Amino acid sequence: MAALNADHLSSPYTDSAIHLFTQMLRLDPSSEVARRGFEQVIERYMALATSAADRGQFARSRSMLDKARLIDRDHPSIEPTAARVEQLARASRATVRLDGITEAEQKKRVEEMTAGASGQCRYTIAARNDAVARAVYRLLKNANAGGRPSARVVVSTPTRIEQICSIDQD
Repeated sequence: MAALNADHLSSPYTDSAIHLFTQMLRLDPSSEVARRGFEQVIERYMALATSAADRGQFARSRSMLDKARLIDRDHPSIEPTAARVEQLARASRATVRLDGITEAEQKKRVEEMTAGASGQCRYTIAARNDAVARAVYRLLKNANAGGRPSARVVVSTPTRIEQICSIDQD
C-alpha cells in the first residue's frame, strides 16, 4: 500500500504497486486485496489523467489512460475518462489577467471573455487570497447576466480567470 500511496504505480517497477499486487496474486490467485489494489491503481491513473487534462497536459493524460488499459482494458471508468480528456483537448481556452488594471477595465475584459464563449464553460479563478477570489467571482457572475458560473479557486498570482469551454460536437 505504501507504493500506491506514494504514486509508485508502475515505476520503479520492483517497488511499484502493480508489481506488488502481481506478486500477491501469484501467491494467492483469489486475493481480494490484490484485486482491489489493481482497482485503486486504475482509479489513481484516472485521477491523474483528468488532472493532467485540466492543466492542458494531454500527452501525459493519454499516457495515464494507456497505463490503465494495460491493467484492465475493459475497466468501466477508462472510456468515460478518455472521452472527457478528448473533450478537454478540443475545448476552447481563454485567460484574462486582472492585476494592475482598473475595476472598469477588469469588468470590460471579463465581459469580453464571457461574451465570446461558446458551449459549456467552466472557470478557474487564480487569486492571492479569498477576498480577491470572491471579488473576481462577482465580476464573473455579473458578466454572466446574473447566472451562476462554475468556477474553482486556486491560490496563485497573478490574479486571473481561466475559461475552458467545451465545444459541442454535432
